Amino acid sequence: MRYILFFILLIGLGNLNAQKKILVFLNETEQQAVQIRTGGLVLLEYSGYLKQKELSMNYMISVNDSSVILGKSKVFGGVAEKREIRIEDITGVRKISVGSQLLKFTLTSVATIGSYYALSDMNNINTTERLLYSTGIGLTTNFAIKLAFPTKKVKYKLNKNWKVFTL
Repeated sequence: MRYILFFILLIGLGNLNAQKKILVFLNETEQQAVQIRTGGLVLLEYSGYLKQKELSMNYMISVNDSSVILGKSKVFGGVAEKREIRIEDITGVRKISVGSQLLKFTLTSVATIGSYYALSDMNNINTTERLLYSTGIGLTTNFAIKLAFPTKKVKYKLNKNWKVFTL
């Protein structure tokens, strides 16, 4: 019985270790490091087949010594929008955290709903005008947030000082 439990524990730890692969970008001269775990949202800039620059923003599904697989996990298994990128082709990276996405959504929602209730105190504005004004304020807030916090620009340009490895 002990051997069976030990065997199950070893299999569980092996699966846990296999799922927690980390891609690390390290620049020792500037003392910067970017760690991206599997399942994390990332924006990668890489050289395409004709050496053109391409951007790909998606979740990191898996990583090995030579390539990174980006995509979205399906509910019943499999990967949608799968793209495999060689590590040596990566020229830029940006890690996108869940907190920043949540902050952007919260700011836009609070500005839209808050402006609706702030305008409700004014007696000379009817409901339709309040709705249109709050929608305009929400859209303006959304555009301002996209300008202030861009997600389609890489944060770190990789040059010869950067090293890329997996853990």
